[in-house]
Amino acid sequence: MDKSLGELYGLGKIGKSDVAIITLSEVQQAIVYLCENKATGSDSITAEHLKYASQKVAVLLAMFFSGFMTHGQLPDSSLSVTLVPVIKDKTSKVGSLNNYRPIVLASVISKFLEKILLVHIQ
Repeated sequence: MDKSLGELYGLGKIGKSDVAIITLSEVQQAIVYLCENKATGSDSITAEHLKYASQKVAVLLAMFFSGFMTHGQLPDSSLSVTLVPVIKDKTSKVGSLNNYRPIVLASVISKFLEKILLVHIQ
């Protein structure tokens, strides 16, 4: 007999009442707090796309995110990031690995979902 994901991770059986449903108001509130003029991830969607889009996009995102939570699956594209090394001190050794810091370019949609889930956790 197959075990559910909840049982595999020691959480016991997870019922429908335990699934986080993302509401339209949560999506609309998170859109307001998006930071503009930030770099995009691999999907090339900017925060401005979400902020200035039709209200129908917020409805679709709420459905989209609720589907993720219901089925416990995220698309691989939302988990991919681009890692860019940025030099700390230009006057120091450029060839030294310690002279670089990583910048992670993640999808705006995945960062957006993270913000909504943080509200659910708190």
